[in-house]
Amino acid sequence: MQPSTSASMATPATSQTVLLAFLRQATMVMTILDVLSTHSTDEEYIADKMEPSWEEAPAIKGAFERFIGKVMELTGIIDGRNLDEGLLNRNGAGVVPYEPLKPRS
Repeated sequence: MQPSTSASMATPATSQTVLLAFLRQATMVMTILDVLSTHSTDEEYIADKMEPSWEEAPAIKGAFERFIGKVMELTGIIDGRNLDEGLLNRNGAGVVPYEPLKPRS
């Protein structure tokens, strides 16, 4: 039984499990998705904080602030593309949004 497209878009996680043929496959996919989405407790995020020694050098501090601006710009681009329904590799039933280059996920 295949769910309708509108139902698939409304609840992609449920639709994905319905489409999997065997419980073992479903368990494997759910386990892998859980492992891939779990963050380490000591994980550091890109452009999260400036090193104390960088604050003392105006050139380094300025470069880091520009870098933070570019990372925030990139975050906006990624979010926009994740919401673009025309990009089938980023949007749709069972498709996990792209987040690797985002500073926080």
